[in-house]
Amino acid sequence: MNHQSTLTVEKLSESKVAFVGDVIHETVNIALNSKFLFSENISEIDFKQVNYADSSCLALMVLLIKQGNSSPSGIIFRNVPEKLVGLAKVSNLEGILKLSQSDDVI
Repeated sequence: MNHQSTLTVEKLSESKVAFVGDVIHETVNIALNSKFLFSENISEIDFKQVNYADSSCLALMVLLIKQGNSSPSGIIFRNVPEKLVGLAKVSNLEGILKLSQSDDVI
């Protein structure tokens, strides 16, 4: 990438966080070190303000599901970039990840 990649994990409510910036291999550690991303209350992660995401983001999403620290109903990933949805489909992960490309309830 030609620009400095950054990522912020913003807490929007007790159950919702948002990724802001690029969720890529250079920034995924920022998410991994977030004090509230792995909270047992998190049920939604919003990607509306994500500029770019790569396979590292997909791996992070799978980790969040596997950790089981989320709400009993699981985590819904909202406003997921189209390219990331395509990567999830090619990887046969759309069955375990609750993906939405909008704010709509799945």
